[in-house]
Amino acid sequence: MASRTLIVDPSDEQKQAYLLANEAHEMLIQSLRVGAKISECYKAARKFIEDRNSQVKLGSNFGFGIGFQFKEDYLTINEVN
Repeated sequence: MASRTLIVDPSDEQKQAYLLANEAHEMLIQSLRVGAKISECYKAARKFIEDRNSQVKLGSNFGFGIGFQFKEDYLTINEVN
């Protein structure tokens, strides 16, 4: 849902967090290829974020893929899929 984010008059910290999220989003998209394990893509993106800013608090997943249904639990981008 990062593409729907609108921050009005952001602080420098908010700007940096958004730019980092955007970079990680692009990196994650590049890693999602046929045959790639979703868990490996998740781990790479998580490491990318933690290497850039260890203070960022991350959730347990980075979203989901759309398949037969809008939200496919089998395509959740997390550490175990």
